[in-house]
Amino acid sequence: MTMPTKTPSLVAGTVACALAIGWAMQTFAPSAVGQATASPDVVTASMLAPPKLIAQPEYIPEDEDVVSRNDSELLGPSDIVEVSEHLAPPLPSCTVEASAEPVAHASVRLTIDAPCFPATPVAIHHTGLMFSVSSDDDGHLDITVPAMKSRAVFIVSVADGYGAVVTADVPDAAHWTRVALQWQGLGAFQIHAREFGAGYGDTGHVWSGAPSNPVTGSFLTHLGDGTGLAPRMAEIYSFPSGKGLSGLVDLTVETEVTVDTCGETLTAEALERRDAGTLTSRELNLTMPNCGAIGDFLVLNNLMEDLKIAAN
Repeated sequence: MTMPTKTPSLVAGTVACALAIGWAMQTFAPSAVGQATASPDVVTASMLAPPKLIAQPEYIPEDEDVVSRNDSELLGPSDIVEVSEHLAPPLPSCTVEASAEPVAHASVRLTIDAPCFPATPVAIHHTGLMFSVSSDDDGHLDITVPAMKSRAVFIVSVADGYGAVVTADVPDAAHWTRVALQWQGLGAFQIHAREFGAGYGDTGHVWSGAPSNPVTGSFLTHLGDGTGLAPRMAEIYSFPSGKGLSGLVDLTVETEVTVDTCGETLTAEALERRDAGTLTSRELNLTMPNCGAIGDFLVLNNLMEDLKIAAN
């Protein structure tokens, strides 16, 4: 089996990126229409004969033309029930309701209900992190997110300016080291954590293909489903403290050259939360190789700092 080629790439500097939304306005004016000038025939009032008045016969309705209804012929309760059954059901209330519940592994379970927005991308913001997931056919969404801070704030944004803000207290977040990578669009980035000298494919190699290590308790979470016009996705690698382990966790980021990304410039951002609780970020603009390199992988060694784990 031929393995895909992995090409190392050095990343230097931090480049700020911004998204802009523009509006295009177009004014339409009616075009001028040519008018022809005509000379109509003139008729004076004296030339017009007064109209003749024709007497109209008086109309007297006959008995059979008059229809009367008594009270018994009006709609009764059964008629009203029958009519109401054919009316459209009332529209759901256009509100977005959200709740946040702390769960295991210093994570938060988000429950979102937006009945006016079924099967609609929902953007979730959390401490500099943003990803998007589509609701189901009822406008419901249930997702678990690793907390990047002990006081976890989540901003939920749907269409047309609707949204909600929820918070959760996650004191155990202080005992986890977390690094995240987020991006937008067609690029597919992957975090690879090789713990304590593990090689590719070993038990200590944590990535989307092997998202947890039961020995160390570390795990990787993928957020975002890639739906919508401009999907946002993220990956978070989590390593717990207090395991009595010490050593180095080698962190790299990989991305494949595909038909959609070859020759394009991809943008990503790395977020890191260490035991001290500080959150740092680093942005990346990556120019992909041309389409002759489709199927190769770029290995980014310098986007994230390796984790130095000290036994407690």
